[in-house]
Amino acid sequence: MGNIISINVIRFFVIFFLQVLVLKPLSMGWMSNYFYFNILLYPLIIILLPMRTPQIAILLIGFGLGFMVDMFYDTPGVHASATVATAFFRTWVLAQLEPRDGYQLNIGPTKERFGFPWFAQYAIIMMLFHLLFYFVVETFAVQHVLRILAKTFYTFVWSIIAVFLFTQVWNTKD
Repeated sequence: MGNIISINVIRFFVIFFLQVLVLKPLSMGWMSNYFYFNILLYPLIIILLPMRTPQIAILLIGFGLGFMVDMFYDTPGVHASATVATAFFRTWVLAQLEPRDGYQLNIGPTKERFGFPWFAQYAIIMMLFHLLFYFVVETFAVQHVLRILAKTFYTFVWSIIAVFLFTQVWNTKD
């Protein structure tokens, strides 16, 4: 149990510092009204939490993570609300994707445990939800729905590539 906690704590700080120290400076806004570059890797922390993590703990971790990212991005509450919503949504997604034999509660939802197709489906659903929620809260205007969808699409493409690369490099089972 101590090993699972230490792996997740280390992964938390590695992903957090990657997000705020490396990926944030690489982000670019709209260029000539057609290109938007932004990578959000930090939702992976919520995605990879062990199955047995209590829902309240996931919500608190999500809030703390989002609040810390908000402090670096100067976006009060935007990342925190999106991360808490993602943490809440996680339970429903895992229930929908549950294998026939059910989950072992002592493991994390990783591609090593469940295979790449399952993990890809799970990560894609979670990242799409997080990014759409994030950009809706950031913009908070119905008249900008096309801009929200475009930002979600561009950020999703780069972010899901980063998620798959990170999980390939950091390939622990839990």
